Amino acid sequence: MDLYCLEDFKVEFDKLKSKKSYKTLEQNVIDYFFGKTSQELCSGVRLNNSSDTPYIKKRLDGRGGFRVYFLLIIKGDS
Repeated sequence: MDLYCLEDFKVEFDKLKSKKSYKTLEQNVIDYFFGKTSQELCSGVRLNNSSDTPYIKKRLDGRGGFRVYFLLIIKGDS
């Protein structure tokens, strides 16, 4: 499956990963989002009731990890 993100995400992500306290953020995002099926990506808390475009809250790397919110829009294999 191909993954895409908005330019706004990239800008904010680059700001965060440049900070020392976020040094593991990039690897955590890679580990969670890449190489997974759409069903595996839906494993967080669903904040809306949509099955077509779920808005998900997920904590990466356990209790002390990072919290991410994302809208999952699946079209074909992307």
